[in-house]
Amino acid sequence: MTGWLSAPYVREQVAGAYDHEYTVAGTPEWTYARRDVPLPAHGWKLHVSARAGDLPDLAAVLVPYLLAERHDFKLAAGTAALAAMNDGYEHPATVGKAFTVYPEPDRVRTLGLALARMLRGRIGPRVLSDRRVAADAPVYYRYGPFVNQWFAGARGVLAVQIPGPGDARFDAIATLHYRQPDWVSDPFGPAPAAPQLLGGRYTVDDGIIRSAHGDVLRGRDTATGDRVVIKQARAYVGEARLRLRNERRVLGALDGVGGVPRFLDHFAHGDDEFLVSTDLGGDNLQTRIMTGGALGLSPAFTRLAHELAGIVCALHDRDVIMRDVTPRNVVGTGLVDFGIAALHGLHPRGGTHGFAPSRQMRGAPAVPEDDAHALGMTLAFAATGLVPVIVETEDGLSAARMRSSVTALLGPSAGVLLDLISGDGPVALAALRALAAGSLSLTGPRRGYGRRPCPDVPALRRHVLRVVCEQAPGRVLDAPESAYASFDATLYTGSAGLGLELLHHREFPAVPPLLDRLFEHAGRAARRFPRPPGLHLGSTGTLLFRARMGDPDAAAPATPFDAADPHDDIISGIAGCGIGHLLRGDHAAARACVDALLRPGPMRLSVTDTPSPSTEPASSYAHGTAGVLDLLLEYVAATGDPAVRTEARHRAGVLAHTAADLIVRARRRGAVPLAVSWCQGLAGIGRALLHATTVLGAGERGDARFAELALAAAEVCAEWVPRMQNPGQCCGLAGVGTYLIDCARHTGDGRWLDAAHDVARQLMRRSHGPDDAPRFVDLDRQDAPLSWSAGYTGILTFLRRLDDPAAPGLLEPSALLAE
Repeated sequence: MTGWLSAPYVREQVAGAYDHEYTVAGTPEWTYARRDVPLPAHGWKLHVSARAGDLPDLAAVLVPYLLAERHDFKLAAGTAALAAMNDGYEHPATVGKAFTVYPEPDRVRTLGLALARMLRGRIGPRVLSDRRVAADAPVYYRYGPFVNQWFAGARGVLAVQIPGPGDARFDAIATLHYRQPDWVSDPFGPAPAAPQLLGGRYTVDDGIIRSAHGDVLRGRDTATGDRVVIKQARAYVGEARLRLRNERRVLGALDGVGGVPRFLDHFAHGDDEFLVSTDLGGDNLQTRIMTGGALGLSPAFTRLAHELAGIVCALHDRDVIMRDVTPRNVVGTGLVDFGIAALHGLHPRGGTHGFAPSRQMRGAPAVPEDDAHALGMTLAFAATGLVPVIVETEDGLSAARMRSSVTALLGPSAGVLLDLISGDGPVALAALRALAAGSLSLTGPRRGYGRRPCPDVPALRRHVLRVVCEQAPGRVLDAPESAYASFDATLYTGSAGLGLELLHHREFPAVPPLLDRLFEHAGRAARRFPRPPGLHLGSTGTLLFRARMGDPDAAAPATPFDAADPHDDIISGIAGCGIGHLLRGDHAAARACVDALLRPGPMRLSVTDTPSPSTEPASSYAHGTAGVLDLLLEYVAATGDPAVRTEARHRAGVLAHTAADLIVRARRRGAVPLAVSWCQGLAGIGRALLHATTVLGAGERGDARFAELALAAAEVCAEWVPRMQNPGQCCGLAGVGTYLIDCARHTGDGRWLDAAHDVARQLMRRSHGPDDAPRFVDLDRQDAPLSWSAGYTGILTFLRRLDDPAAPGLLEPSALLAE
């Protein structure tokens, strides 16, 4: 009954007796049955869990009952929708939620107990965000929103919250743990105590992974004192229990193989099952590379590659194909997680996108070449720090993109890696054996993964502009009222950012009407959800867009930096407000911001990250002193104020000292791509120093060093480009590329423009679409995929300026006159 749909059945039940009371509506995910009675904003909600195949029978029991009892409810749109929900990968907190019921407050307990009696003995996946009404029925409950309410949190960032007494707020989004507001009482009493020992023998010390399919825990065997890993498989969630049983089977066959966990125990606890194995210890390779930086072709990399290749060959000698060699499954120099491994050709379905070959993800029979390919992708990640392109739009795309990146970064010395991911089975297996024997040399003639030609920038710009124009109506302008995009008018992620960039593309026929709609959206959003001042995440950026659209009512607040939590930075603080006012020509409001920044006392920076080996957030552009300096410089450029000029020169000198240190640190082993970003790295700091060179000149003592350091920072940025994967303005390639164009414009030196074209090449290397229709951002998986900060609009800003290096940036005074 995989094709069963719930909406026709619910409409049939409502027809006649209830059609004057209930309205039935549907989406691809849910069928809603609602009375013409306003729901409260929040309260206790009940969930009934079911397996997908049981949904029609469950609906036959519950729908007539809930209608007769006059409860509002929703249920999965059909068996296919519930099967996708219960898979547990996309939205793990929704697993099992076949029905959601919204009872009136005084009926919660009565209804919950009645449903538990009615459904006693039925089974379904665990609902991790909830507590269970009764141990023998799939009925759950939690306190949550009936309709999403958005509130301004720290620094004006919006979140779905529930208001409580006084100023109390409860973060309301469901997670994989049960939570409830402090001010409500559990209608079903306290939760039962958790068992002290699992399997009567194992203590739990800490968690490794929390997922809908089951947790992975570190613990101790009380009988032996040994450290162990305990893997849980939750019942009825995807193929979790099947994979656990398969792993037991495979580990048994691998007994005695080095670098593989040893099987210790397998037991059931309720409907769930647990597998216990020896603990290989330490962090996984993914964590080590993401926090400590890529290994390159270092001795550490050589040792890792040799040992992993040897383990994979040993697996194959036991007729085991792992089918999931990924950085997350490399612990120390060993391999873990054999849930989808093949033994004698038998295995569950699955694989990890990007690392597994395309043929495996299509369900082809397991072959040793699959492991050779996955090992190559894993080692390429270890050497370069680049995660494979995850979403393939054509077979072999992930491998092709990785081959291009490996060639650009490592050259011919990485020939064996290219062979592993060549797509040629015999070549890949020969490379695997050579690597196990200790060779990193070439194993055959290269197939031409040389320097990638620069894409046609005007054509690429038009392509990205089309994406923005085609996607903005559905994803921003016509988003449901409960969706964040429906009232996000900010520069950083919302309609103001799209609009400010599209003002530079008004010759494109689709743009003028889209600008009008974005203008309406920004005004409507500002009225619906007023935000505190702030250039990127507040009302200042929205006002700037409205002013550039000719809105006479786009006036600055009377106190431009008045907020419950005032701070100084560019993103949502006083410095950003000041720049916004200067861009609108309001020098008086900008002067108030400058005076606030120059007050005695320590700076109030919205630094949320601690310093790393390669970053100093307190000195950064987005959250630190570089952004504050930029306002002072902009004010000096606009007014010539001598006192502010003196202060700006002093602060630029301090920033220059920090920049010199960060330039050295960004080249060290352990540096990460954020080291050269606009928000926290050298692209943003360099921008401020380049601005200081322009505004303050180079004729006074020490000032010449500002330009020297700005260009030294640009050199480091250019070196990092082939190792970067984030496409956006804030943390990624577009922000670095925009800074390199600034350097080209400042110096007239074509090498910086060449470096900016390398950014375009790297964007193409990271595209998950074909070269003639590249996809730089996953529209369905990334938050705010059209945004200026992390999405297509920020990429468009970069490409527009790469196409015309004399064009203004998004936030330049000259941009006011650009049209």
